[in-house]
Amino acid sequence: RFAEALDYGGALRAGFGACRYDLIFYTDGDGQYDVRELRSLYAALEREEAAGRRVDVVMGNKLTRRDPMHRRFISYTYHHLMRFVFRFEVHDVDCDFRLIKRHIFDKVILTQNSGAIALELMTKVQMQGFRTVEVPVNHFHRAYGGSQFFRFGRIIKVIVSLAKLWWWLRVQGGSGIPSPLPQPLPVGAPRPAGR
Repeated sequence: RFAEALDYGGALRAGFGACRYDLIFYTDGDGQYDVRELRSLYAALEREEAAGRRVDVVMGNKLTRRDPMHRRFISYTYHHLMRFVFRFEVHDVDCDFRLIKRHIFDKVILTQNSGAIALELMTKVQMQGFRTVEVPVNHFHRAYGGSQFFRFGRIIKVIVSLAKLWWWLRVQGGSGIPSPLPQPLPVGAPRPAGR
């Protein structure tokens, strides 16, 4: 727990850093995915390994996107533009339904605190030579909360993050400078007011 709310990327970075087991699963908490489909990801992992094929990340690929038409258009445009700019190979970089082997974080250093973290993660996974397998998963209307992405301030923040990320990865060839995270609260500390 942190004294201040973390952005999406910061929350993922903090969570990944706290993981101690060999496999890490994460997904959004707003009901867009059925967590029971984790079984499909794990089955794909076992199937690949049984066939002697190394796999480092198993991720979802949305069968049908259950968003309003304008969001689907924006997502389609964003995905294809980012795929061209960052040259990643996965079909659905923003499908946040992933089973990850923890060892990738020995080489993949995440820097983003914004929603650009999914793109950063999968671009760096590919650049480091890790293997990704995609599995079809169902996508549902958001059951809880609302998208933070479509606020003007958030869009500007993501655009700046993406520009920096592109510069670090494609021009300088490095991993970038991690954005700072606040220090976590001590164990047992009371929940901050208003949270």
